[in-house]
Amino acid sequence: MINAIGTFSEYVNRYMPSRSQENSKWPGEHHFVAAYLLPRLFNTLPIVPNYINPDGTKDIIGDVTYYQDDNHKFAIEVKMGTIRLTKNQFNKWIENPDQTQHPNLFIAVGTKGLCLLSWLKFVEYYKRAVQKRSGEPPKIGKSGYGSFLGINELIKHVDDASRFETSQDPKNAAFEESRFQVTLKENLLNGVSLPQ
Repeated sequence: MINAIGTFSEYVNRYMPSRSQENSKWPGEHHFVAAYLLPRLFNTLPIVPNYINPDGTKDIIGDVTYYQDDNHKFAIEVKMGTIRLTKNQFNKWIENPDQTQHPNLFIAVGTKGLCLLSWLKFVEYYKRAVQKRSGEPPKIGKSGYGSFLGINELIKHVDDASRFETSQDPKNAAFEESRFQVTLKENLLNGVSLPQ
């Protein structure tokens, strides 16, 4: 039996081994949302999201989505390992200036840590990192996806307050976990209304 996950460092160390290790498949962002993120969301905000990992459900924004009065209220998009935005996501969330069509928060999970950004900040950092790497702005490639970007590469461009590093040391891991939870709580409470 596997114990509950105490910190995101535990999650990364347990489920995201080095790609060079044998049998090193990662479980993906749906697993991260279910096993790590949802318990923290419930501890912060006692509201069940209206949608959790709604892949294939048209017009639902994000991986964790809260509605209020049958309207989109707040969404979190999660990416693990690599940012791969479908053509639809890229056009709606990167190219489209209508912020009502964007997620509100972006959580990126890499082997070196997490970052938690407003969607607007994510777009700024994503564009800057892709431009620096390739010499041109992000675009839809032949694969049908927007420009790929490794999460560890993105994390290098993110400000310190939005970056949370993994650690093998339990004390440092707990410190970074605490920072992450405080930042998550601030963002949630600013974006989602508590039930009356």
